[in-house]
Amino acid sequence: MRKKKISTSQPYQPPYGITPAILQRVEKIGEYLGVIKTKAPVAQKPHLHRINRIKTIQGTLEIEGNTLSIDQVTAVLDGKRVLAHPRELQEVRNAFAVYDAMNQWTVYSSADLLSAHQLMMAGLLDESGRFRSGSVGARR
Repeated sequence: MRKKKISTSQPYQPPYGITPAILQRVEKIGEYLGVIKTKAPVAQKPHLHRINRIKTIQGTLEIEGNTLSIDQVTAVLDGKRVLAHPRELQEVRNAFAVYDAMNQWTVYSSADLLSAHQLMMAGLLDESGRFRSGSVGARR
């Protein structure tokens, strides 16, 4: 089979014109594909999902002062004993619980915000899941 020789003297012209209507349809298709991809299960590579979850939670908690390493966070997830401050262990457990529940909350719902707060701060604050009743100060 012989390959066709492509002429480089003239640029390729598609057999149709690109109109605003076509561009709008292409944009809509892109939006729908984005929705489909976000709703598709992530189970194709669950070990990567797990690794990303561990790294995300460890990094987020580290910003807040938690000193547990990725190995320690992984051990907590696996139900192993970890020598650490009980508060730090509770923060890790709570973060995993929030991560698991995230898909059931609505972004702009204050009730869901409080539900997330209650789960994240369970065993850490007396008033978890409620708006503050007093002022708060920043230290250090």
